[in-house]
Amino acid sequence: MSREPSTYVIFGATGNLGTRKLMPALYHLCASGHLPEESSIICCGRRPYDQAQWLEVVRESVAKRARPSFDPAVFERFIQRITYFRGDLREEDTYPKLERLLTAHPPRIAFYYSILPSDYGLVSERLHH
Repeated sequence: MSREPSTYVIFGATGNLGTRKLMPALYHLCASGHLPEESSIICCGRRPYDQAQWLEVVRESVAKRARPSFDPAVFERFIQRITYFRGDLREEDTYPKLERLLTAHPPRIAFYYSILPSDYGLVSERLHH
């Protein structure tokens, strides 16, 4: 993982892979000092969460899976990096909204597809435009 601040955009963050694996893994990177302070994590999902509801989902998931133990101070540092973005990846108007959100985050961006493989092409095409 780069030491430069980055923006990690997780499509399908509210699904099983996002909540059970990715959020705890990113928390562990934060705990170990391998996630630069200025990095951002944008969690994209269709579920009707607001920011507080999403952070509670993340807290519950991370608290269950943190090794060796859950550290509330680390978690507070971790959630400062997280933004929940509600959008349907199959709707065109989602992408301009996401683009506007990205302008407020580090320009070095990594997209993670935690979505159906059949949607990869559509999402890639719309990100390209």
